[in-house]
Amino acid sequence: MSSISERMKLVILEKQFSIKQASEETDIPYRSLQNYLNGQLPGPDALVKFREAFDVDLNWLLTGEGEIHRQSTKANSQIDSKLQKQIVIQLKKSMPQLFKHIETHSALKIFSLIYNTVCHLDDTDMRHVVITQSVGLYLAGLQDDWTETALEAASKATTTDEQEGLKEFAESMQRGKDKILKKHGVNLPSTESGDTHVTQNIGGSNHEIAGRDINKGK
Repeated sequence: MSSISERMKLVILEKQFSIKQASEETDIPYRSLQNYLNGQLPGPDALVKFREAFDVDLNWLLTGEGEIHRQSTKANSQIDSKLQKQIVIQLKKSMPQLFKHIETHSALKIFSLIYNTVCHLDDTDMRHVVITQSVGLYLAGLQDDWTETALEAASKATTTDEQEGLKEFAESMQRGKDKILKKHGVNLPSTESGDTHVTQNIGGSNHEIAGRDINKGK
């Protein structure tokens, strides 16, 4: 399989599900899932939902390597302190301003998404790769959000200078997204239009880490 979207299609086909059934099973909005199957990159939140619904190995889903389904399931009763440290190191490296203080709400939300994406993986070099890719997907999602905001503002701008400035900013965000994905080892799937986007689900409200609420310490 050449892309994440093709591997997702394979899993849904294996289950003999329609897109609507897969959407209901994963709790991923129908239109979002349809976009992923057409080549749009899913973010960590959507990947976690897809993994949990279909018991898919995340390493295989992201890279095409290894087995389709997870070979074993780790206990969810406690946080893996070593994994926690690995994720924080990568986040501080990729997002130094935000992760200067890991206890902030935004930092905790992003951390929980990444943790849930990789917590089932064994402590191997591949886990480091998936952590890096997941962080890259999140950052690319932020770039897409800023791009959409800038383009929307440009459509409402009252002067030519404002419009051009906002459009230039949007183009800069898209160029930045490509650099981020490349830096974090994420391969972009090709589409007919040549355009790619990262999931808008990426900023979801998932605060659970291995069955525990990191904001309440339970």
